[in-house]
Amino acid sequence: HFPSIPVITIWRRPSTCSRKVSALNDVWEFTESYLLTVWQNRLYVYTTAAVLIGVWLTVNIPLLYKSVKNQELSPETEKVLHVSGVKVLYGSQTGTAKGFAKELAGDISAQGIQCEVIDMKEYDPEDRLAEEVSNHNTSP
Repeated sequence: HFPSIPVITIWRRPSTCSRKVSALNDVWEFTESYLLTVWQNRLYVYTTAAVLIGVWLTVNIPLLYKSVKNQELSPETEKVLHVSGVKVLYGSQTGTAKGFAKELAGDISAQGIQCEVIDMKEYDPEDRLAEEVSNHNTSP
């Protein structure tokens, strides 16, 4: 038998530091369990996010398209362009470019603008420069 030693137990109040650590541990345990639950159910979170984004796009894209389509340019916002004559220059060996130039000239004439089709072989800008500058084919 061993001799008995008196054991004195002193009860002391927990310090505020240990209470703060305990509170932080409680918060961390809650946060950890929450994050773990979210991670384990991430498929549902991703699916929900994808469905919400899809619904938002489905609703908003047609509305945006309608608002852009319904906008009409007011006379103040339209650009005014003053052109009194257009020269279409073409260069061709087989005649294809000449045909395209005549078709383009026809479309331009249909808009009410004077148009001239010129073969690049016959056009010398230096000879016609004085005529083009003095001619009032353009307006600001």
